[in-house]
Amino acid sequence: MFKKPKNLMDKYYQELGAKLKVQRAKKPLSPGVMAVTIAIWCAVVLVVAALINLWFIMPHIRDAYQNAVLAKTKLEQSMVNYQDEQFVEAQANLAQAETLFAQTLTDAQKIRRTPIAYTPYFHGRLADLETVIEAALAMTKTASQLTASSLSVLAVLPDYSLPNYTKLDAKQKAALWRGVVAARPQLALAKEDLAEVKTQLATLKAPEFLKLMQIDLDLINEKLDVFIKAVDEANFYAQVLPSTMGYPRPSRWLIILQNKHELRPTGGFIGSYGVMEVSNGEISKLNTSDSYHLDMPVKDKFKVTPPAPLAKYLKVPNWYFRDSNWSPDWPTAAQKVAWFYKEENKLLPRPASPDQFDFVVAIVPDLIIDLLEITGPIKIDQRIYTKDNFLELLQSTTEKDYGSLGLSSWNRKEDIGRITKLMYERLIANLDSKRPEITNILKNNLDRKNVLVYANDKELANYLQASNWDGAVRQTNDDYLLVVDANLAALKTDAVINRNISYQVEETSQGLMARVVVNYANTGTYTWKTGKYQSYTRVFVPKGSKLIKAAGFFGSEKDLTVGEELGKTYFGAWLEIEPGKIGHLSFDYLLPDNIWQLVRAGNYQLTIQKQPGSNINDLRVRLNFAKAIKSFSPQSLHANLLGKEITWKDDLDFDKNFSLSFY
Repeated sequence: MFKKPKNLMDKYYQELGAKLKVQRAKKPLSPGVMAVTIAIWCAVVLVVAALINLWFIMPHIRDAYQNAVLAKTKLEQSMVNYQDEQFVEAQANLAQAETLFAQTLTDAQKIRRTPIAYTPYFHGRLADLETVIEAALAMTKTASQLTASSLSVLAVLPDYSLPNYTKLDAKQKAALWRGVVAARPQLALAKEDLAEVKTQLATLKAPEFLKLMQIDLDLINEKLDVFIKAVDEANFYAQVLPSTMGYPRPSRWLIILQNKHELRPTGGFIGSYGVMEVSNGEISKLNTSDSYHLDMPVKDKFKVTPPAPLAKYLKVPNWYFRDSNWSPDWPTAAQKVAWFYKEENKLLPRPASPDQFDFVVAIVPDLIIDLLEITGPIKIDQRIYTKDNFLELLQSTTEKDYGSLGLSSWNRKEDIGRITKLMYERLIANLDSKRPEITNILKNNLDRKNVLVYANDKELANYLQASNWDGAVRQTNDDYLLVVDANLAALKTDAVINRNISYQVEETSQGLMARVVVNYANTGTYTWKTGKYQSYTRVFVPKGSKLIKAAGFFGSEKDLTVGEELGKTYFGAWLEIEPGKIGHLSFDYLLPDNIWQLVRAGNYQLTIQKQPGSNINDLRVRLNFAKAIKSFSPQSLHANLLGKEITWKDDLDFDKNFSLSFY
C-alpha cells in the first residue's frame, strides 16, 4: 500500500537533488567571497593560535622582565660597592646579577622559539632584544670574573683594603705583584669578550623597539666604553708594572734624560743619565750623573769611529756615550746606549754596578712637567721646581748659575737625581688615590714619545711594540715618512725653532711623485743658550724611493746623502739658519713601484711618524690621484675632499695614519 508513495518520494528527492546540482553548477561562489571566507577562517585560526601562544609565553615575558629589572638593581649596587671599596659585597651582587641575566636569557630564548616570534614584525626585534640580554650577561660575567681575580690579589691585604702602598711589608708587596701577574690571562680574555660585546651591539637593527622596552642603548654603550677603558687601564698595569717594579726579581734601569731643546734623533742630547735598581716597588739604588762624567775620564782610552755626519759636522774624532742615540729607532739606539755605558763604565777607575740592564729608558722633560701636576712642587735647597718653571730653572741651574749656587761644574746636575727620588716616592704614595691621573699621564707621554722604553723581556717588549710605545721605526709596505733633525753644536736653539711639514703625493704617468718640505723659523737671538741653528736632517721614506731633486740645504749636491737604514731609504742634508731668519729643506722623489701597484689596486695608506722631542704644530698632507676617492680616514674637520684630491691639516703630536680607497 505504501510502496508507490515511497517510490514517488524517492523520485521527488532525486529530482530535487538534480536541480540543486544544476543550480550549484550554474551559480558557483565568486572568488572574492571565497577569499574573504578563507581569510576569515585564517584570521580565526591565527587569533586562536596567538591567544594560545600568549597563554604560554606570558609567564616567560613576566619572568624575563622581573629578572632583568632585579639584575639591573644588583649591578647598580655592585657599582656603589666598588666606589666604597667593598669588593666582597661587589662580587656577591655581580654573581646574583649574572644568575638573573642568565635566567632572563633563558626566558627570552623560549619566547624566540614560539610561533609568534617568527612573524615578520617580531622576528628581528626579538633577536635584537636577545642580543642586548646576551651583551648584558657577557658584561656582568666579565665583571664578576675580574672581581674574583682582583679579590685573589687583594686577599693578601688586611680586610681586602687598599692602603698606601708604602705601608705594605716586603712579603705583602711580593704577594700583591704575584697576584697581578696571575691576573694577566683573565684581563686578556676580558678585552676579547668586551670587544665581542661591542661588535654585537653594533649589529642591532631595530633600536626603536628597544626604546619601547625602556632599554637605553646609548647608556649601555656608554657604560661599556667606561668598562673597556677600565680593563685597558688594568691590563696596562698588569703588563707593565710587575717587571718594572722589580718582581719577581729586582729590575735594573739605565735612564737617559734628553734635552729636547738640543734635539737629537731619539728626543734630545743626552745631558744626564741615571742607574737605578727597583725591588718590589722600592728604589734600592739610584745614582744620577752628568754624561760627561762617563765620557771624559775615558777619552784617551776609548776609541770608536763616529757616524760620518757626527765626524763631519760636530767635528769629533771619536764616538761617546753622550752622542750614542744616533739611530731614530729606539730599540736600536737603546742597545747602543747600553753598550756605550757598559764599555766606558768598565774603563773607569771604580766601575759602577750594575752594567747590564732590563730596561733602557729615554725621557724628555715634558713627562716630568706633567708628573709635577701629581707630586706638586719639589724643593731642592732654596730652588722650588714647579710644572711652570721646571725646564727653565733646571737649565739655568745646570748650565749658567751653578757657580753662584755653590755647585761645582762636576756636581752641577745633582738636582736631577734628588728630584727623581722625591718624585718617585710621591708617585708611589699617590698610586692608590691618583691612579687614573697617573695612568693618563704615562699613556699620554708614551703616545707622544716623551718617554721611550726598551725592555729585554720579550713579552713586555711585544706589548710595548703592539702599543706603539717602543719608539721603533715602523715597518710597512705602504707609504711612510719620518723627518729626523739632529742639532749639532747649536746650543739649545731648538727651543726657539718653529717647524712645519708639508707632504704631497701626485700620481703621474711615471708613478707616484712625492714631495716633502720642512720649513724652519729661528725666532731666537744670540744668547748663552740660543744662536744659529745647525741640523743634520734625515728624511726616512719607503725603501726603494728615488731622489729626483733637493733644495734648501747647505753645501753642494755631493754633500747630500742617500742611504738605506732600518728598512727605509733616507735622504740626509745639512741646514743652517741664523737668528731671525727662515729656511727650508725639500726633497722630491719617486715612490717605489709596489706602492703605485697598491694605489692601482684601489688602496693607499700613509704613516707619518713623529720624531721624539720634536714640536710640529702644522702638518699638511695633500694627495692627488688618477682615480676619484671613495672613502678616506681620518674623517675630521681638518680633511677636505674634492674628487681626486684630498688635503689634511693637523699637528704631529703623535704618529699619524692616513688611508684612502678609490672608485
